[in-house]
Amino acid sequence: PGGLKGYLQRARSLLKDAQAGTNPFAGLTPQVPDGANLSGSCGPGSETFAEMERLGMKELSGCAFCLVAGGLGERLGFPGIKIGIVSDVITEMTFIQ
Repeated sequence: PGGLKGYLQRARSLLKDAQAGTNPFAGLTPQVPDGANLSGSCGPGSETFAEMERLGMKELSGCAFCLVAGGLGERLGFPGIKIGIVSDVITEMTFIQ
């Protein structure tokens, strides 16, 4: 929101906070969200999986995806190129697939 002007305003504000040592997460408590186990009897081919897929497809138009830049992934602890990193833990498909 706010286009380039808004982007620059947010960037300046974030940089100012970083210089001041402000913790943007102060006062927040991390928590693991509830999830669903989509493996075994609830995995691909099951009605549970199909229902979750239907729900996800309805939300897909509101999602954004970012493909990592090229190069090696050694800083990420990955021995190959970054687009070879598994991006889907269920199908084990990589970014490039």
